[in-house]
Amino acid sequence: MSVLTSREREILKAFVVTLIPGDFDRNKLVDKIDNHVGHFSSDVRLSFRFVLSLFDYGAIFYRFRFRTFRGLDKKWRGRYLEAWHTSWLAGKRALWRFLGAIVYSNYYSIPSVAAAVGYTPKFHAPLPEPSFPHENAFVKPFGHDIKEECEVCVIGSGAGGAAIAKTLAEAGRKVIILEDGGFFRAEDFGQDAVSEVKLLYRNGGVTNTFGYPAILVPVGKCVGGTTIINSGTCFRTPPQVLKRWADEFGLHAWSPEKMERYFSEVEKELGVEPAERAMLKNNTNVFKRGIESLGYTGAPLQRNAPKCCGSGTCVFGCPTNAKRSANLNYVPDSLKAGAKLYCHCRVSRFLYSGSHADTVIARFRDPVSHERLGTLEIKARVIILACGTFYTPTLLMRSHVPNPSGMIGHNLTIHPAAQVLGVFDEEIKAWNEIPQGWYVDALSGEGITFEGIFLPPSYTASKILHVGEKHREVMENYNKLASFGIMVSDTSHGRILRMPGGRALTIYNLNRTDVKKFIKGLEIVTEAFFAAGAKRVLLPIHIMPEITREEGATKLRSKKIRAKDLDLQAFHPLGTCRMGANPKEAVCDPYGRFYGLDNVFIADGSIFPTSLGVNPMVTIMAAAMKIGEYVDREVL
Repeated sequence: MSVLTSREREILKAFVVTLIPGDFDRNKLVDKIDNHVGHFSSDVRLSFRFVLSLFDYGAIFYRFRFRTFRGLDKKWRGRYLEAWHTSWLAGKRALWRFLGAIVYSNYYSIPSVAAAVGYTPKFHAPLPEPSFPHENAFVKPFGHDIKEECEVCVIGSGAGGAAIAKTLAEAGRKVIILEDGGFFRAEDFGQDAVSEVKLLYRNGGVTNTFGYPAILVPVGKCVGGTTIINSGTCFRTPPQVLKRWADEFGLHAWSPEKMERYFSEVEKELGVEPAERAMLKNNTNVFKRGIESLGYTGAPLQRNAPKCCGSGTCVFGCPTNAKRSANLNYVPDSLKAGAKLYCHCRVSRFLYSGSHADTVIARFRDPVSHERLGTLEIKARVIILACGTFYTPTLLMRSHVPNPSGMIGHNLTIHPAAQVLGVFDEEIKAWNEIPQGWYVDALSGEGITFEGIFLPPSYTASKILHVGEKHREVMENYNKLASFGIMVSDTSHGRILRMPGGRALTIYNLNRTDVKKFIKGLEIVTEAFFAAGAKRVLLPIHIMPEITREEGATKLRSKKIRAKDLDLQAFHPLGTCRMGANPKEAVCDPYGRFYGLDNVFIADGSIFPTSLGVNPMVTIMAAAMKIGEYVDREVL
């Protein structure tokens, strides 16, 4: 069913024809994009339609043409599109990026188009899945109202929710897990990337911050949460971070010595081990060759994929079950221990009286039509919020809870990241290995870490800051691209606001300190690629999208680069319900208990008071186990 009007589809068709040269079925691509837009949240969908109309009618005022974009001829359409693409107005560029990224990702996710640029993956048969009592997992939404009672209601099934559910269920507690998304298996993965994004990601993959720059922050909406769509990288919390928590926030129970047991148990459950060297191929070798020539050394990353065969699609669901995401361990273990799981079940609020919460109100939704179905009302002795850094604070806001510190939704950090592409003469086929299997942490003390990254054509195309023929020429060399990423431990902070309807609005501006980290990191990666033999390097900088070998990495110093000029993503939102010993400065106490309600606990990345500087999955799971043990021992 189309969500765009016939006029909007005509605008989109004109945009597609102008953006992508060549002969292809425009109507089929418009249908595909229309379907993708149908997976956006209502506010993002409305934004997409608004931007389409703005782009169309804005052409009336362009160079006195007095025609809509649809009415311009081919030459003037191209000039108008380029004017948006290169505009000095960051907001205008961001709107163009929104449209362009959606079009490019859908076009290059068409199997024949992806194959034409050399992307021909073959996946191994999946490993066996763990067994669990299927009668405890309600994977389809209910059309009628249900009432339940339990000792513990866990809202969310990602890293935190899954780990705390297992901890409490195996302690003999009656646990119910609620998940907004669906339950998926390996046979659901291995499709084109956009299909997987629609299946596994919240808002069709379009969750972003507002500010300078606007940053895409994709999060999972499925059983297992973002553990299904992460790269499988596993780090313990750095000791210096835990020490800072103790010194500044009174979290003395979170020392490295006291967390050791939890980290060890998580790593054992996940099967954490270094990436196998045989699965680190040309993309890793090219960057390794270049970075080592600059005097830096790296190492294979620790990952939760002990039998990885290098499918290259970690962030779109592992088609072989090699990556041990929470749906393959903590969730089935919880179900074996007697927990119940309800899918496609969105919590609207919880009810409380005085300092005690007792009822969770949720509603089932049809995963295709998004139609609201039956309600689920749960009476619980303890309520665990594990909705993630964006949605735990908004659930608190929707529930109108007390906020004595005023800190609900504040203190957001996201580990902003950038991807750099090197164009080589040699064939690399970077998609044919572990995408994130090697790293360099020599500058971690400065808040800069380099980690591998590579994506299928659809999402590689959406990252390239060229248009038209230049863009096509890069994608025709897809198999000659190498890629590496820069992750920054941010000193910038954002906040979550509650929009009408209870949705999250994320405000985040990158400060100058973090911009300088990116400039330094980008210069080093650029130098590494040139040292390894790259002809040119494609940068995530709107005012400098490409540097040639002759120009050299020092060109990055030739212009003043501001936050608004960067094209970034982020994958680790943290901190919006930070814990601490002082209730005037924190949202929850050192054991995750929400200040103001004696039986509401938080067990996700929102509780961390500072940026971690490393991928947070292991930290979240260890924290959830620790909080779960406290709830079992001291509360129930």
